[in-house]
Amino acid sequence: MMYLCFVVIGIAVFFIVMGGTFSTTSYHHLGITKTINTTGKKAISQNINLRSRTDMTKTELNQSGFEKDFEEMFPKDSNVVLKNINYNFSYLKHGDVVLAVRIQVGDDQGNKYSKTIRLDNLAY
Repeated sequence: MMYLCFVVIGIAVFFIVMGGTFSTTSYHHLGITKTINTTGKKAISQNINLRSRTDMTKTELNQSGFEKDFEEMFPKDSNVVLKNINYNFSYLKHGDVVLAVRIQVGDDQGNKYSKTIRLDNLAY
């Protein structure tokens, strides 16, 4: 009888620990991807040619300014501490027009977090 009680307690502790680990990992990943999204939209809004808002087929994005602003703002906006952050930016273009930006953020543990932001549905 006592053996069964220890087994049940052991299983309960196992599930509590696994649930806590899952919740922490989920919070970490979700926090980073939300920060990428918000910081990306802020950096885009600061580096997009506002004259192109009337005609999205002529969207002009200052890519170097966007990348610089994103790299400066991301550590400040993030609620999760990352060490040795590396950034990778990919642009979906149609001719010279930027349609979307894929932002990938990596950390020192080899984890990569990415988000794609379309330029045609931003709220300015």
